[in-house]
Amino acid sequence: MMTSVVLLAAETGGGKYMTDLAGFDTVIMGKKTYESGYRFGLQPGQPTYPHMTHYIFSEILSFENKNPKVNVLNP
Repeated sequence: MMTSVVLLAAETGGGKYMTDLAGFDTVIMGKKTYESGYRFGLQPGQPTYPHMTHYIFSEILSFENKNPKVNVLNP
């Protein structure tokens, strides 16, 4: 089982970004980084990267319909 962590980074062209992320299984981010995905069609409570477990650090973020791969942690 892989236990890697990737920090969200700027996208690179040609789909290389998602290819590079394929080897990771976990992503950590803050509330603002997660919510920036809403501008690109991300639905609240859904994973930004479908194949990864998400740990989002926030004191106030909560979701009505949360995917099991999305975890909100109070720092």
